[in-house]
Amino acid sequence: MLKAIRLFFDSQAGGSLLIFAGSIIFSSFVISGLYLDMAFVEGIAGFWGSVVACALFPLTHIVVPWYALLAYGSWTLIIVCYGGVMIGALVIAVGMSVKDLGLRRGSGLAVSSPDDKSHCASGETCRESLEGFI
Repeated sequence: MLKAIRLFFDSQAGGSLLIFAGSIIFSSFVISGLYLDMAFVEGIAGFWGSVVACALFPLTHIVVPWYALLAYGSWTLIIVCYGGVMIGALVIAVGMSVKDLGLRRGSGLAVSSPDDKSHCASGETCRESLEGFI
């Protein structure tokens, strides 16, 4: 099992899977947050207020959760709109790091220590052999 986990985090496919999962998490929280924002605005301002809020989507998604917190003391919209987006972004960032690590290991760029020069071609300094990648 530990070998499978290590293989997952050492591969590019593992990073891509995490990026995909993070995108699904991110998208689902944005859509559910928008739905809750619209329901909240419709309860306060009625149908036409909801239409205006939909037209001003990014502003609505930023302002309405804070209004709900300050006016009604409800943390639900803050948690859904901001917390879920942060979780999705964190999973995407981890996936990008895992994918980058897999790419570096696959290309021979990852070195175990600064003194290890085994990836350098014979007769070249390490800097010259890495110039195409940096």
